[in-house]
Amino acid sequence: MAVDGYYLNHRQEMLEFVPDSAKRIIDIGCAAGEFIRNLGNIYGREVWGVEPDKRAAKSAMKYAYKILNMDADRALQKLPNRYFD
Repeated sequence: MAVDGYYLNHRQEMLEFVPDSAKRIIDIGCAAGEFIRNLGNIYGREVWGVEPDKRAAKSAMKYAYKILNMDADRALQKLPNRYFD
């Protein structure tokens, strides 16, 4: 089953807020990974994603270094400390 349009937001306007020094990034609520794709594939960043929706998380897996398919509260307990920029 395809991921609907809600999960396909590229969020281009957010790229300007990511400093050049940020090399390891976490995207909480990454949806289908469109923003992750921009950061990872285009800008060469190591991007992890957190997404509770199973279909969206599966789609994001092709773009992210790692995807955690769970809610943010649970993910925050599993993410490495002081790892992300």
